[in-house]
Amino acid sequence: MQEQYDSIVVGAGHAGCEAAHACARLGLSTLLITLRQDTVARMSCNPSIGGPAKGHLTREIDALGGVMGEVIDRSYINLRMLNTGKGPAVQALRAQADRALYTQVMLELLRRTPNLKLLEGEVSEILTEPSAEPPGMRVKGVRLVDGREFFAPRCIVAPGTFLAAKLMISDKVWEGGRWDEPASNELSTSLRMLGFPLGRTGRPELRSGDFHARLLGVRVENGRYGGFHADGALRGIAGHAGRDCGTGGPGSLIDLRSGT
Repeated sequence: MQEQYDSIVVGAGHAGCEAAHACARLGLSTLLITLRQDTVARMSCNPSIGGPAKGHLTREIDALGGVMGEVIDRSYINLRMLNTGKGPAVQALRAQADRALYTQVMLELLRRTPNLKLLEGEVSEILTEPSAEPPGMRVKGVRLVDGREFFAPRCIVAPGTFLAAKLMISDKVWEGGRWDEPASNELSTSLRMLGFPLGRTGRPELRSGDFHARLLGVRVENGRYGGFHADGALRGIAGHAGRDCGTGGPGSLIDLRSGT
């Protein structure tokens, strides 16, 4: 028996989680496929939401009913308004996250979302069928590496850094989407065959012997620096639900799971 959905989302990073949640809220039966559920919305780099570069985007997502602001308000460890010594145009609210808790809260929220199903698996191919409308084909579903097929008239691909991905440390290069996680090579081939160009993000050319600067933690004299404390009067990033999220932190995860 074919498993039929209204929409399929491939990848459960920040974009994939928002896309799947949005589809489900529109009343579409939605399948969200991810390699591992314990890495949903993983913060691989800087574990923060908001700030000068992305604060406006975070607020826009929240205003449209997205979940990023709600999840960070239930998992942040530090909330601070930046650039308060300057004008309001450059001030920005930033929340520093507990990375593991952020993933847990997002996963619990998605599991509680009506019309949304999560599935662990690796998508190897976007399935298509002929169409009378340009470009002469249309999406009909996806195939996983284990041979399972799922069908939907629309498919959102949010693969993050995994398409034909390589990890690079100095002059060493190997395949991988993130550290200790595989690249999505078969899906990359499928997208190329469908006519989608795949490129790489820019990086400096590395020669043998080159290196990127890093701080050696044991050499940093932490006692010479003051603390970077949170602003206690702030209420959090999310505003669309009209709630006070000022407490934030790990305790809020219990509230999410209990439904309060």
